[in-house]
Amino acid sequence: MKFVRVQKICFVGLVILLSVLYFMPGTSWSQEKNRAYWTDSASDIQIEQINLTAGETKTVRLITEIPAGKTLKAYSIMVEYNSAICAVNEVNPIGGSALSPKNINSDHPAQVTINGFDIHGASGPAAISLIDVTLEGKSYGTFDLKILTNSYGANVDDQFKPDVVNARVTVIE
Repeated sequence: MKFVRVQKICFVGLVILLSVLYFMPGTSWSQEKNRAYWTDSASDIQIEQINLTAGETKTVRLITEIPAGKTLKAYSIMVEYNSAICAVNEVNPIGGSALSPKNINSDHPAQVTINGFDIHGASGPAAISLIDVTLEGKSYGTFDLKILTNSYGANVDDQFKPDVVNARVTVIE
């Protein structure tokens, strides 16, 4: 009988501890979504793997999230890819999207830089489509289509850079 009582006390203690951890600020469980990731532009389904053959094209969309209680007013994001394996044929801003990029620079091989700003910003929680990127397979290989966030927030003192989910690109001949 004493053993059952000890088990109940341990169970109640564990439930209380997990509840405190769940609601404690700063824990991953209590955080709102704040990610940057790729989707298939045709279906808006998140993708982490892109398979192409040489000469084949695929358009993917860069999505970023703003957590509740935050306002995104400016960002600078770089996309890196392997230009020996894949070409970026087009980079287009998403029309009508909140905080559509004001500047898109794809002049440098293997990288695309986008910048956007708005004095009013966009408030979270929200998911914002930024750009469509059309990839073309060139030669056999695999690389990560990387999202690098340089700045992302309401101002210099209020940065809340998203957790990045890169996509693996494989080109087969």
